Amino acid sequence: MFRTLIVCSLLCVTLVSGAVAQRRNPPPIYAESRFTFDLFSAKSQVPDSTRTDLYIAVPYSSLQFEYAVDKYVATYSVSLQVSDNTRLLIDRYEMFTVLETIDEHKGRMKSHVERADAEQLSLMLSPNLKYNIRISIRDFDSHIEADTSFDFVAKDFHGQNASMSDLMVYRSRHGMRVVPSIGPDVSPITQVSTSPAPTPSQSGLFAELYNLPPDSTLGVVTEIFHRAGKGASEDDQAIERTTSTIHTQRISETTHTAPPSVPETPFFEAISFDELWTGRYVLKTYILPSMIDTSLSDPDKLEKHALTWGFRKIVVSSAHGIPITAADLDQAIDQLRLISTGEEWDSLNRPTTMKEKRQAIVDFWGYRIRDRQMINRPMQVFYSRIEYANARYGTGFQPGWKTDRGRVYIALGDPDFIDSHPYETMQKPYEIWEYSTLHVKYYFVDQYMLGDFRLTGVPPAPGTFVWDR
Repeated sequence: MFRTLIVCSLLCVTLVSGAVAQRRNPPPIYAESRFTFDLFSAKSQVPDSTRTDLYIAVPYSSLQFEYAVDKYVATYSVSLQVSDNTRLLIDRYEMFTVLETIDEHKGRMKSHVERADAEQLSLMLSPNLKYNIRISIRDFDSHIEADTSFDFVAKDFHGQNASMSDLMVYRSRHGMRVVPSIGPDVSPITQVSTSPAPTPSQSGLFAELYNLPPDSTLGVVTEIFHRAGKGASEDDQAIERTTSTIHTQRISETTHTAPPSVPETPFFEAISFDELWTGRYVLKTYILPSMIDTSLSDPDKLEKHALTWGFRKIVVSSAHGIPITAADLDQAIDQLRLISTGEEWDSLNRPTTMKEKRQAIVDFWGYRIRDRQMINRPMQVFYSRIEYANARYGTGFQPGWKTDRGRVYIALGDPDFIDSHPYETMQKPYEIWEYSTLHVKYYFVDQYMLGDFRLTGVPPAPGTFVWDR
């Protein structure tokens, strides 16, 4: 669990006013191996400034905890530097301490459940200027540092047109307060809780809307699309689509000649990411003049009719414990052929729709591993072996998991001994893999001298998957 990091709409978070009615660029979202972070631009009360909140999550696994009397303590620092083309503008240094009780520390180490410490730093930046931002995290006990730098342009929200702050994905909501999900990966909030205690609210989206027409009922459409490669797939049908309404407040009469508008409106949209499979997605939210407009499905028409809209990229790195390497469902099912029995393969090969295929993969592991507390470990072993086989045993003709050596490795893991003969005189290259604990040997011969070692003999029996040796 993250340290309780609460963002209060209109109260705790000051967001940024603006004139850009349609967002063409998503808010920047960044993830590093030792920490995760993203930036949230919103309305500032300071003229000619944009408030940009930097949220940082540092996993406990990135920190070294030391025992201190009756607890475990870790200390780390965050260094933040912001510069333009000419000079250093901001140089901040913050130090944070993380505490765990003895029971919390032992429980986390035993369960391997990841926790993280979350912090927020707020910046006031001039809009439409290019900045270079550098973030450095340093663990005090291990002396390990992680840093990154990137260019960033603060958005300009000044003006009288309808506009929207950056979209924030929240983990839970407590009235007008939300606990943000930091970084692009929404996998941690796709897991279904087994706790009998009710949760405050489901996950969703938060934003602030500016300069909307007062005393009006507006339509809201939120869609999630698959994102192929680096860009959003605009032509694909939305995988998830929700519609709702938002009602703006009434304001008193003014003497201004311009039509009255509501300066700030908090926006909350409850969204579940549980049905998303592993992969990369783009999420879009449109604020429309009326509920009737929510019947529009064409993205171009939605953008044209929207008072304002925004989007952000999200990632599901793991669904039901299955990693993003299995994002291609047809390939993921084909890979399970390596360790499935004939009956299991018939069940895997029967589904036709994407939803049925996803469920078939989940059911396969559920039937294989009855102990729900152990199910993640075999899956992690299987998919890590797929990755290793692709990196180690691939040829110019096929990926590593399809080669004979790859198939044996995925089924049985590392051999206890490998007798390799790559340059034998008057003989084809060959390898002998010995699994002494399993009392079996496998012989592979590179018949055509192309690095494609073919198995000579009987392969592992169908359904074999030794993951715990």
